Amino acid sequence: MRKFLVAAGLAGALIALPVGSAVGASTGHAFKGKGSGTITLTGGGNFTIDGHVTVAKVGQVAFHSAGTAAAKTVTFTTTFTAANGDTITTASSGAAVHTRLGRVFVTSDTITGGTGRFATASGKGKTAAKVKLASPTATTGTVKFVLAGNIRF
Repeated sequence: MRKFLVAAGLAGALIALPVGSAVGASTGHAFKGKGSGTITLTGGGNFTIDGHVTVAKVGQVAFHSAGTAAAKTVTFTTTFTAANGDTITTASSGAAVHTRLGRVFVTSDTITGGTGRFATASGKGKTAAKVKLASPTATTGTVKFVLAGNIRF
């Protein structure tokens, strides 16, 4: 259950990093990226994930995710913060799947808005994440993930 929580949260945290556009334009962009973070299990099925993701044509962006895992499902929200302080927010949900790489968490992500140039951001994407806890009873671990989708702002 802990491994599920960790991976799911991380996966959701990585949805919406923008590829630059003109100010005031509502332009669609493809995005893809890789990231990692630290997951902290906070009890009662709740978790947080903090880290960085490098997005094509954007660079490195910080993120914070917070959510809840139950059984084999997970839901969470994520805030991505660009170097200038502009943010993108997302809502995510997903489940664990078994692959040749082991247990991977896959989420569907929806961009719900942001601040600054991303105030009107919208879009959808998918994230796949792998979580590793220090031990079966650990409350912290690492998450690595990839994301792909589209964003409009």
